[in-house]
Amino acid sequence: LVTGATGPLGRALAVALADAGADVSVTTLSDDAGEETEANSILNECWSLGRKGEAKRIDLTDDVAVDAAVGELEQSIGPISILVNATHRANIKPVLESSLAEWEREIARNATSVFVASQAVGRRMLERGNGRIVNLVSVLHDRGAPNCSLFGASQGAVLGFTKSLGLEWGRGGVTVNALGIGFYDDVE
Repeated sequence: LVTGATGPLGRALAVALADAGADVSVTTLSDDAGEETEANSILNECWSLGRKGEAKRIDLTDDVAVDAAVGELEQSIGPISILVNATHRANIKPVLESSLAEWEREIARNATSVFVASQAVGRRMLERGNGRIVNLVSVLHDRGAPNCSLFGASQGAVLGFTKSLGLEWGRGGVTVNALGIGFYDDVE
């Protein structure tokens, strides 16, 4: 399962997993029709490689909706053995021009979404005693850059969450790792 797969990195990871032989399902980051179209396009690429999967249009910060979607996917496709949290969207804006609502949105879409998806999928992985979770984390969590304070803070939250969750769930057979993302061209 690749959550928030509608960006270029999510697409690349979903297609790479399908190319490696995995059945791949994808979700949107938010409950948005445009994202749903993109998610279906990604799913079509995975299907073209002979894999099965589904696209789910959900708000990744809605724990009830995410848990329901994960349950539906596991019933129709099978147990999720790999979760890739690809929610990686940046608000590039000076702090003094940013509102509290923008701060909360940045934390929600980049960090809360990782918590919600990890909890929904991880619970099931721990019951089975096996699973892999990979969270995308920008180098801006540590490096910093002008006008990226909100995004950097959200990435620091994801990295801290990943490190602690890896220690918490490792003995239960679920590995949790971060994939560090540097700068890349956002053009497909």
